[in-house]
Amino acid sequence: MLGLAWLLALTLPAQLHSAWTNAALWHGHEMVFGFGFAVITGFLLTAIRNWTGLQTLHRWPLALLALLWLTARFANAVDGGLIPAFIFDSLFGLGAADAITYPIVRARQWKQMGLISALIRVLGPLFMAYAYTLLIQFSLILWILGWSLFTLQYLPYWLRPRVDGHYG
Repeated sequence: MLGLAWLLALTLPAQLHSAWTNAALWHGHEMVFGFGFAVITGFLLTAIRNWTGLQTLHRWPLALLALLWLTARFANAVDGGLIPAFIFDSLFGLGAADAITYPIVRARQWKQMGLISALIRVLGPLFMAYAYTLLIQFSLILWILGWSLFTLQYLPYWLRPRVDGHYG
């Protein structure tokens, strides 16, 4: 099935315009914050249930957390979805941290609190990844604006003959 999906993706003329500036940034982000974050969250929810003996997220709350994750994946795949993707990725990370914190605190297993700290620290690079992409886009806009203003100011000077018959 995956092979068929790749074949269609490589042969169809349609393009999916991503919110990221290039495919390598998008792929790297999705591997770390999409796949990696989901795997770590799933592992911790299962492990903490075994460690504490308390029920972790299940049914609708787990479905809502998965929906936040899935919405961020879709937002990352479409043009103009960078801000919504950032919001949903952040909400997923905070929701995962909350879902892991509750049973640990309730069971008073304070030695496990480092897991929550590590999970929340993953959000720092998440913020930087989105800021990097927005910074690149903002820099491009400033570059275009700067050259436009430069052209508007100096192009007439270069095109207009001087009084003495020389071009500037």
